Amino acid sequence: MNGTVLWKWLMMSDLVHVSVCREWLVHEDGALAYRLQKEEVDQHLSGNKSRNAVVRQDTPLAKWEQKREEEEALARQVRERMMQEALDSSVAQKLAERLEREEERRRQQRLLRDAEIARRLYEREYAERRANHAVPAAAAAPQGPPHFTGLPSPPEFQMRLVLLKAPRHQQALSV
Repeated sequence: MNGTVLWKWLMMSDLVHVSVCREWLVHEDGALAYRLQKEEVDQHLSGNKSRNAVVRQDTPLAKWEQKREEEEALARQVRERMMQEALDSSVAQKLAERLEREEERRRQQRLLRDAEIARRLYEREYAERRANHAVPAAAAAPQGPPHFTGLPSPPEFQMRLVLLKAPRHQQALSV
């Protein structure tokens, strides 16, 4: 019996040993899994803390940077608007000056045309009056052109023509 008991005891001790080993492996696996899970959670939490710290530090800096960029954009828009206004003003001034010169040129042309028409009319009327009131050549020579018609004499007419050609501010001075 001794052999059988020993054999049973050995068999039992092997079973116990295998059972204890199995339980120990399960315990070690559980401990390893717990430790790995704890490390993962700790890493995740520390990553969250560091990201939150970075966000807390970067948020004011990002707001300041955004405000600075908005101010620069506004200043650039104001500069561009002012440059455009200056350009528009310059173009408008040049256009106004050109229109004024053109109008003055047209006015001068009208005055010259009117003066030429008046001169022709005067000469025609003067010639008609002279022909109608023909005076002998000897009597007409010392007297000059007849002034009884109410028309200005040719030198006086020429003076008026010169005044018409003069710019307006000179006309005001001469009158």
